[in-house]
Amino acid sequence: MSEASNLFGICSDAGVVRDINEDFATTAVLWPNGQAAGAPVLFAAVADGMGGHAAGEVASHAAIETLKQAISAVMSEQSNSDIDFASALGSGFDQANGDVYRRGQQDADKRGMGTTLTAVLIHENHLCVGHVGDSRAYLIREAAIKQLTRDHSVVQEKLDAGLITAEEAAQSEERNQLRRVLGTRSSMVSDLICEDLQDGDALLLCTDGLHNSLRDQDLTGVIAGSHDPQSACENLVNLAKQRDGSDNITVVCIGIGRNAFHGHVPLILKAVKPRSRRILGLTLMIVLALMALVIVQIMNGNKGSFPGQQDSVIVREDVKKGPNSIMEQKAQGPSKKASQRRDSHHRHSRQTRELTGNGRKSSRRAAAVQPTKQPAIPTPTEAPVATTVQPASPPNQPEIKPEPQGTKTTEMKAPEPSAPDQKSAVPNEAGTKEKVDEKSTNSK
Repeated sequence: MSEASNLFGICSDAGVVRDINEDFATTAVLWPNGQAAGAPVLFAAVADGMGGHAAGEVASHAAIETLKQAISAVMSEQSNSDIDFASALGSGFDQANGDVYRRGQQDADKRGMGTTLTAVLIHENHLCVGHVGDSRAYLIREAAIKQLTRDHSVVQEKLDAGLITAEEAAQSEERNQLRRVLGTRSSMVSDLICEDLQDGDALLLCTDGLHNSLRDQDLTGVIAGSHDPQSACENLVNLAKQRDGSDNITVVCIGIGRNAFHGHVPLILKAVKPRSRRILGLTLMIVLALMALVIVQIMNGNKGSFPGQQDSVIVREDVKKGPNSIMEQKAQGPSKKASQRRDSHHRHSRQTRELTGNGRKSSRRAAAVQPTKQPAIPTPTEAPVATTVQPASPPNQPEIKPEPQGTKTTEMKAPEPSAPDQKSAVPNEAGTKEKVDEKSTNSK
């Protein structure tokens, strides 16, 4: 795995509170024997200086520059196949510690200064990590994050002993108390970690200004949503400043192999494992195929339907008969049903006028109207009899409900000459009922 396929980004910020940035970071490509031949080695490091009065800034810069020179010196003398990268990294940490310590002893204003230091060497698919302090190195593989380093702090010791929880450790006021740093003593012990890398892995180096502000899921989420290591570093720093920003923030991000950061893969697939990614991709293809089928159905005017689906297309009768059917109907004049409705309406109007406007006319015309059965109206001389004259109903009128059984009904007959006066309820032109005195006269 050559360096050409490794991508890296770097970003450092003073934060929103401090004026001086005492953090420092660098990346470099180192070649064996000082020549651009063979497999190169990628070097990256972050440091968080401390000491005040610009002493922390001096310590972080001095530590990284001395370590870089020590590694370069080893590589210039040997080929990659002969280099023990873990030993070279450990030796470089010792030299960096000695240099920072001497600087502090020579300058009274900088006496006691020190720095954290976390550095990596990447050769092909091999990783070596050197570490002192509470800066961190993370390995991100298939959306899972692993902390490679262990903080040399009082809080970490209590956490390892089970005296506090992770939530309490994140809020502890002792987070800044370190057990081990580089440069405060003439000698110190560094941690060395070695790992094998895979294509698509990502490495994250950062100072405590980042990991104290963000959780592990924030780190993986931002990296999964970034197209390249540089944008990932910038996004992480910006998010940390939004969450806290009370400390300096420094990040180095490295992509391993061509598939690192999955810039060509949709964001929905970035945090999915390869096997699950294939299943999800197949599912998306099926969904797209179904969507295409629905679109075709709509464009074809719903000519076809899915099984069990009824046709909901309504066709006008005049359209089914042909384009000339409307003109033909106009030419033929009114239809038979329209004529019947007009005739029925004329008869109904004539009968109504005869019954309401000329109630004293001949009983023969009154008898010509077909009455409907209504409850009988009692009279003084005979059993209760009621006659109702109802004109012929026009088309589309609701039918009259029949009266309940047991009601005495009778049909209206022509009155006899000697019958007494009767009162009948007939509808007037307005549709209401009024009582009209109807006097029968003897016909001569």
